[in-house]
Amino acid sequence: MVRIVAHAHVHMQINTHMQTRSSHTHTHIHTTHTTHCNTQTGNGENFVFSISPEVECYKWTGLNDLFVLSNNDCFAVGGGGEGFAFQLDDELDTGVSNRSATFDNPQLSSSEFFKCLNLEVFKLDSFGLAV
Repeated sequence: MVRIVAHAHVHMQINTHMQTRSSHTHTHIHTTHTTHCNTQTGNGENFVFSISPEVECYKWTGLNDLFVLSNNDCFAVGGGGEGFAFQLDDELDTGVSNRSATFDNPQLSSSEFFKCLNLEVFKLDSFGLAV
């Protein structure tokens, strides 16, 4: 498992890091407060990136503001286009990845549907790192 350390220039930053069964690793950086709701939150500082098989970063395209959706049914990042950049189910173990208009990313996993083997969530704020 690859660990990522990112430096925040904002008040709070939430990092999610995921490894799939096919060893594809993708990450999302979310720079605003994530709440449990049925609407998407975030801002143009959000981005997704993959580490494996190659390091690639996908920044906000400005085409929509579908950044993060978090509720009892799923945790999802991005939207529009063909779907979410990635989405995890309510148990956070099964996901789907598609090209999203939010980040103009390709499918981030080796297949559209994937099993999430590891999930790490970090919160960086003005007081330091909280896991």
